[in-house]
Amino acid sequence: FGGVATTMTPAMAAGRDHVMYVGTYARGGGRGIYGFRFRGGDRYEEMGLLVEAESPSFLALHPRRHTLYSVNEGSRG
Repeated sequence: FGGVATTMTPAMAAGRDHVMYVGTYARGGGRGIYGFRFRGGDRYEEMGLLVEAESPSFLALHPRRHTLYSVNEGSRG
């Protein structure tokens, strides 16, 4: 995958489930934003492609966790 965006949250520190969002570059075969759900320790499950987007290179989760923002790289204006 082309890029990773994640932060340490209180839920992560407490060992509860958390989600990591991964932005991928189209030139590397990625199709957008993928998700992974971590279930404590080293256990995780792939959530698959969540949103198709052209090369999302920067991801930011709103503090209330209801919106994921993405900045995409591409040739379109």
